[in-house]
Amino acid sequence: MSMETDIVTALTASLGAAVQGVCDGDLPQDALRPWVTFNRIDTPRRQALGAGSPVISSKPRFQFDVWADTQASRDTVMALLVPAVLALPHGVTLATQGARKHPATGLWWAWLDAQVNHAGA
Repeated sequence: MSMETDIVTALTASLGAAVQGVCDGDLPQDALRPWVTFNRIDTPRRQALGAGSPVISSKPRFQFDVWADTQASRDTVMALLVPAVLALPHGVTLATQGARKHPATGLWWAWLDAQVNHAGA
Protein backbone atom coordinates (compact mmCIF):
# COMPACT_ATOMS: atom_id res chain seq x y z
CA MET A 1 0.00 0.00 0.00
CA SER A 2 1.09 3.56 -0.62
CA MET A 3 1.47 6.09 2.14
CA GLU A 4 -1.54 7.97 0.73
CA THR A 5 -3.70 4.82 0.93
CA ASP A 6 -2.56 4.28 4.52
CA ILE A 7 -3.53 7.87 5.38
CA VAL A 8 -7.01 7.60 3.80
CA THR A 9 -7.67 4.32 5.64
CA ALA A 10 -6.43 5.62 9.01
CA LEU A 11 -8.22 8.98 8.84
CA THR A 12 -11.49 7.44 7.62
CA ALA A 13 -11.44 5.07 10.60
CA SER A 14 -10.43 7.79 13.09
CA LEU A 15 -12.85 10.49 11.94
CA GLY A 16 -15.78 8.14 11.30
CA ALA A 17 -19.19 9.79 11.07
CA ALA A 18 -17.75 13.25 11.84
CA VAL A 19 -16.93 13.64 8.12
CA GLN A 20 -18.61 12.76 4.85
CA GLY A 21 -15.31 11.63 3.36
CA VAL A 22 -11.52 11.70 3.21
CA CYS A 23 -9.53 11.82 -0.02
CA ASP A 24 -6.10 12.45 -1.48
CA GLY A 25 -6.37 15.48 -3.77
CA ASP A 26 -8.97 18.15 -4.33
CA LEU A 27 -12.41 18.43 -2.74
CA PRO A 28 -14.74 16.39 -4.99
CA GLN A 29 -17.29 18.37 -6.98
CA ASP A 30 -20.63 18.56 -5.10
CA ALA A 31 -19.17 16.72 -2.07
CA LEU A 32 -21.27 16.78 1.06
CA ARG A 33 -19.40 18.44 3.90
CA PRO A 34 -17.54 18.34 6.20
CA TRP A 35 -14.83 16.68 4.13
CA VAL A 36 -11.08 16.19 4.66
CA THR A 37 -8.62 16.37 1.77
CA PHE A 38 -4.84 16.13 1.78
CA ASN A 39 -2.00 16.68 -0.67
CA ARG A 40 1.67 15.75 -0.64
CA ILE A 41 3.55 19.05 -0.73
CA ASP A 42 7.09 17.70 -1.11
CA THR A 43 9.26 14.67 -0.39
CA PRO A 44 12.79 15.52 0.71
CA ARG A 45 15.05 12.45 0.66
CA ARG A 46 17.01 12.07 3.87
CA GLN A 47 19.20 9.00 3.21
CA ALA A 48 19.86 6.34 0.63
CA LEU A 49 22.01 3.48 1.92
CA GLY A 50 23.07 0.19 0.32
CA ALA A 51 24.10 -0.71 -3.19
CA GLY A 52 21.73 -3.43 -4.41
CA SER A 53 18.67 -2.74 -2.31
CA PRO A 54 18.78 0.81 -0.94
CA VAL A 55 16.76 1.83 2.08
CA ILE A 56 15.34 5.29 1.59
CA SER A 57 14.29 7.49 4.47
CA SER A 58 12.16 10.52 3.72
CA LYS A 59 9.91 12.99 5.47
CA PRO A 60 7.20 13.90 2.98
CA ARG A 61 5.22 16.99 3.90
CA PHE A 62 1.44 16.85 3.60
CA GLN A 63 -1.22 19.52 3.88
CA PHE A 64 -4.48 18.29 5.40
CA ASP A 65 -7.57 20.45 4.76
CA VAL A 66 -10.97 20.49 6.45
CA TRP A 67 -13.85 21.85 4.36
CA ALA A 68 -17.16 22.63 6.07
CA ASP A 69 -20.36 24.64 5.68
CA THR A 70 -20.18 26.12 9.19
CA GLN A 71 -17.42 27.35 11.44
CA ALA A 72 -18.59 25.03 14.24
CA SER A 73 -18.45 21.99 11.97
CA ARG A 74 -14.97 22.93 10.74
CA ASP A 75 -13.70 23.40 14.28
CA THR A 76 -15.18 20.08 15.45
CA VAL A 77 -13.53 18.15 12.62
CA MET A 78 -10.21 19.97 13.08
CA ALA A 79 -10.24 19.05 16.78
CA LEU A 80 -10.54 15.39 15.72
CA LEU A 81 -8.09 15.66 12.81
CA VAL A 82 -5.05 16.78 14.80
CA PRO A 83 -4.93 13.69 17.07
CA ALA A 84 -5.87 11.45 14.11
CA VAL A 85 -2.88 12.74 12.11
CA LEU A 86 -0.58 12.34 15.12
CA ALA A 87 -1.77 8.71 15.44
CA LEU A 88 -0.91 7.79 11.81
CA PRO A 89 1.15 4.59 11.55
CA HIS A 90 4.20 6.56 10.31
CA GLY A 91 5.63 9.02 12.87
CA VAL A 92 4.36 12.57 12.36
CA THR A 93 5.74 16.03 13.14
CA LEU A 94 3.20 18.87 13.02
CA ALA A 95 4.33 22.05 11.28
CA THR A 96 1.68 24.77 10.91
CA GLN A 97 -2.07 25.05 11.08
CA GLY A 98 -4.70 27.72 10.62
CA ALA A 99 -8.33 28.40 9.84
CA ARG A 100 -10.46 30.97 8.05
CA LYS A 101 -13.34 31.35 5.64
CA HIS A 102 -11.99 30.46 2.19
CA PRO A 103 -12.32 33.56 -0.02
CA ALA A 104 -12.85 31.73 -3.32
CA THR A 105 -15.37 29.11 -2.18
CA GLY A 106 -17.07 30.73 0.81
CA LEU A 107 -16.54 27.47 2.73
CA TRP A 108 -15.11 27.28 6.24
CA TRP A 109 -11.58 25.96 5.83
CA ALA A 110 -8.82 24.79 8.16
CA TRP A 111 -5.40 23.42 7.26
CA LEU A 112 -2.71 21.42 8.96
CA ASP A 113 0.80 20.88 7.59
CA ALA A 114 2.72 17.85 8.82
CA GLN A 115 5.85 15.88 8.01
CA VAL A 116 5.27 12.15 7.92
CA ASN A 117 8.25 9.87 8.59
CA HIS A 118 8.72 7.10 6.09
CA ALA A 119 11.36 4.45 5.48
CA GLY A 120 11.13 1.87 2.74
CA ALA A 121 12.88 0.15 -0.08
